[in-house]
Amino acid sequence: MLIPRYRTLAKRCLAGDAEATIPKMKEDAQTLMDGIAAGKTLPLARAISYLESGGEVAEALLDLIPPQPEDVSRIGITGPPGTGKSTLVSALAIAMRRENPDKRLGIVAVDPSSPFSGGALLGDRLRMAELSEDAGVFIRSMASRGALGGLAVATDSACDLLASAGYARLIVETVGVGQSEVDIASSCETTLVVLNPESGDSVQAIKAGLMEVADILVVNKGDHPRAQKFANDVAAGLELRAHSEGPFWQVPVVQTIATENRGTAEVLGAIEKHQRFLASSGEGERRRQRRLQQRIQKLWRAALVREIEAKPEFEAELAWVSAEVAKR
Repeated sequence: MLIPRYRTLAKRCLAGDAEATIPKMKEDAQTLMDGIAAGKTLPLARAISYLESGGEVAEALLDLIPPQPEDVSRIGITGPPGTGKSTLVSALAIAMRRENPDKRLGIVAVDPSSPFSGGALLGDRLRMAELSEDAGVFIRSMASRGALGGLAVATDSACDLLASAGYARLIVETVGVGQSEVDIASSCETTLVVLNPESGDSVQAIKAGLMEVADILVVNKGDHPRAQKFANDVAAGLELRAHSEGPFWQVPVVQTIATENRGTAEVLGAIEKHQRFLASSGEGERRRQRRLQQRIQKLWRAALVREIEAKPEFEAELAWVSAEVAKR
């Protein structure tokens, strides 16, 4: 299937524009995987692009991705807009690299999709400039492409590629679209929900579906006058939350000022404590099984959508249905 930017190129070629060429769609997936195994970042970036676009190369790559090593951890960071998620990601990433310089770190930042190109609006995060000089860090932006849960369909596969390339810690930051952003819990072992004291009624926040996915709650902008009361209200609200089946985990509430790197060590400590809990309780394996099931469902749905959109009559039928609905 041709994604939108390829459709444009194809039309230009048919119109006789000799300078426009359609990118090669069937590059040897094995060559890409060999480059990734050798530690090269360019094949890794190209492979992720293929996974985002779908098609034959993407399918071949999925077949070649090896099982994830047991020592790889996936950390999800989500929350409403304006809470300072990207600043917190940067602070955590820098601290992780200083603490364990031998462990490479992969960051996947899921951005809103452009309604015209389907690509990420923000591109690679300029806010993470300090990390860009670190050869042990790989940062990639991916377009959400309208995913309701805030995650790109190819995010899981991109994380698998990073793991196979030797990135032992993975951070997934999701697009800040608010309460619908719960998909991350099915993709990561540990999920951080970032809030700030300016977000309004904390009781309403506790009722939001977003709160149900939190393994760790981070109250950022801790220098705000309402920060302590907000954190206390959130902690009290957590006591009223219905507990799921399985081992019990007490969700900690950690205050940070990410712009000043305050509270970062406490967040890292909470992450490590949660991951020890997952390993000792067996909850980690149960989450892995659920993640695989939900991932297969997402792949099936994505494949079905691609098949429908690839049909020659798709655009004409869509235009006809839209016109009929507009008449009502």
